[in-house]
Amino acid sequence: MRAVRVVPASECLTKLKFEADIDWETYPRSEYTCSRCGEKISFTLRNLDKHAHSTFTNLSSEDVDAIEKSVAGHVGGANSFVDFYCPGCKLPVRIYYESWAGGRFTHGYVFRFVVEGTAS
Repeated sequence: MRAVRVVPASECLTKLKFEADIDWETYPRSEYTCSRCGEKISFTLRNLDKHAHSTFTNLSSEDVDAIEKSVAGHVGGANSFVDFYCPGCKLPVRIYYESWAGGRFTHGYVFRFVVEGTAS
């Protein structure tokens, strides 16, 4: 089983909140920085729209199992995720976020925490 670590979103993402009435589909961006290799990946409102409430994963079943065991019962308000392998070091990353709908026909997202694979 792969080892993983859970970190607050504020430690590795530059923007934590998106709202449709304020942010455009492709700007501004939140930039994730890999804690192992420093590779940067950008996310926009459009990316979060695509993955909200989805169960699709880009990770292997072994990596999904390790991640889900590490956060079992502790996802809080997070009801969505986006995951990928870091293009630099190839370690698995899953970013959990909360998807919400509000008045005035708006919606938004709040990054909650990140689960990163560790080199073991």
